[in-house]
Amino acid sequence: MDNDHGTSVTSRKRSRPQPQADLADLLAAVPTVSYAGAGTRRRAVVFLLLYNDPAPTILGIQKTDSQGYPWRGQIALPGGHVEESDPSPLEAAYREVFEEVNLPREAITFVGSLGHFATIHDLDIEVMAGIWDGSGNPTHDPSEISRLVHIPIEALARIHHRERYGGHIPDVMTLRYTVSDAAGDYTIWGVTARVIHHLLEHLPEPPEDT
Repeated sequence: MDNDHGTSVTSRKRSRPQPQADLADLLAAVPTVSYAGAGTRRRAVVFLLLYNDPAPTILGIQKTDSQGYPWRGQIALPGGHVEESDPSPLEAAYREVFEEVNLPREAITFVGSLGHFATIHDLDIEVMAGIWDGSGNPTHDPSEISRLVHIPIEALARIHHRERYGGHIPDVMTLRYTVSDAAGDYTIWGVTARVIHHLLEHLPEPPEDT
């Protein structure tokens, strides 16, 4: 998925979180984002799931590198389209996270919606924020998802600081978060990078690299 178009932020009267604040407090401090025309596009949802591993971490997925697949190889958050049968976008998010990574709703504490992000593929993505308690057995369909990705927030925050992404929304061709794990380097870009950028703009800054 590609980056969003112009967005606006709805501020909330919440204090800046402290470094040792729990995950729910970190998420609750992030304001809602929106854009002109939100709600007029095809609807989709993703779940931004945080957990401690032992430091704050985001649960992501890497799409399969299949020929002709528009999101081949991309790092994304678990989610998908809102179906007519879904009672609400939140219920759609719970359904999608169970279908994609086999996590039941009982393992997730819903914190709130981070708002809407637009893509150039004419999708209106609502981001649900929640805490995964670490229970369950996350699995995936290898025909659609190549692997689960455990994304450390500290590594993202250091990139955000080093690349001077703060205080503005970089262009889609510029906004990149490249992280390393045991499988090698992976790059987060597009609308997933935009969601992470919005999150990091409202979290405590990491210490300077030494």
